[in-house]
Amino acid sequence: IESEISKLLNEEGYSANYEITVVSEIPPKCGLNSSGAFSAAISTAINLIEGRISPYEIESWQTSSLSLLKKNEIFNKIFKLAWKIDELIQSESSGIGP
Repeated sequence: IESEISKLLNEEGYSANYEITVVSEIPPKCGLNSSGAFSAAISTAINLIEGRISPYEIESWQTSSLSLLKKNEIFNKIFKLAWKIDELIQSESSGIGP
């Protein structure tokens, strides 16, 4: 799955030099949302590393309503990338997890 995530990042215009290693004892599709959390973390971290978002902006999301976040362009880009990563892990994603 790691190589598929790296390929996806490359296709989405991110640097291809990331080495991603998945270390988890929780299997996919067991209902604990570990893949959604992992997907959101990877998507957010990559955008932080590449300077596409600041830690301050991410922190501000904690107090924003979902209706406001849906209007935020960078939030939507991060969410869509997380959703795609989650789909790679689970073969499909409801979109709720990420």
